Amino acid sequence: MLLPRVKPWLPTFALLAGAAAAVQAQGADVLRLCTSDRPLPPYSQPDGSGTLQRSVEAAARQLGLRLVRQTAPRARCLQDSRSGSADAVIGAFREDRLAWLSYPMLHGRPDPARAMAQMRFVVIRRQGSDANWDGQRFSGLGSQPVGLVRGYVLVRDLAALADGVDEQAGTGEQLLSKLERGRVGLALLQDDQARALLAQAPPGRFELLPRPFEELTLYLMLSHDFERRHPGLSQRLWQRVAARPHGTASEPATRLR
Repeated sequence: MLLPRVKPWLPTFALLAGAAAAVQAQGADVLRLCTSDRPLPPYSQPDGSGTLQRSVEAAARQLGLRLVRQTAPRARCLQDSRSGSADAVIGAFREDRLAWLSYPMLHGRPDPARAMAQMRFVVIRRQGSDANWDGQRFSGLGSQPVGLVRGYVLVRDLAALADGVDEQAGTGEQLLSKLERGRVGLALLQDDQARALLAQAPPGRFELLPRPFEELTLYLMLSHDFERRHPGLSQRLWQRVAARPHGTASEPATRLR
C-alpha cells in the first residue's frame, strides 16, 4: 500500500505560520503600562500596588488584555510612550501630548467622566515663615525658590509665578528637608503625601497653607499606535478605568507629569 507523499516543506511552513500567528496574537492582547519608579501614594507605587495601577490591571483583565507593567523615571515613561516602547501612561492633559498620546475625548476635549482621578498639589512652608501663596501669587519668598519633587510638571506655569524653581529633590522627604534648611521657601507636594509627611514631622516645624496650588484631572493616556490598532478596545478601556466610588474620584488629588 502506497502512502501519500507529504511535501517536506509543509511541516516547516505550518510551524512558521503558527509561530507568526502566536506572535501576532500576543501583540494584540498586550497593554504595556509605564509608571514612575517613585511612589506617589495612593495612586502609584513602584511595585504596582497603587490604586490607579490596580484599576488599569482590573480593566485589562476584564477586557482580555495581558498587562505588562514597566517601571521607569517619569520622563522615561513619557519618552517610551512616544517611541513605541510603552502603550499607556497615567497623567494629566497637556496640549503638546496630543502629538503622540490619545485621551478619551468629548467635543474636542478630554472627557472628565472618563477620568481616573482628581489630584491636588498643596503648599507647605516653615512654621512662622513669611512665604505665602494666596491662590494667585507667591509672596514673602525673598531670594528663595519654590521647591517641588523632580519628575513632575504642573500645568500652571510655575516659572511665571516664582522667581526661582528648585526641582532637585528626588522625594517628598528630601523636599521637606530642603524646606527645613531654608534651601527653598515653599514646597509643593501631592496632597496625600504632604499630609502623611507632616503627620510624621515634629510639631511646629511646618504648616500647610489653606489654598492648594493646583488641581489636576488624571487620565489613562494611550499611544496613538495602540489606539489606532484597537479603537474599540481603547474606548472600553477608558470606560472601565473611569473613577469608581472605590477608586480615586473621591480621594484627594495630585498631579503627575
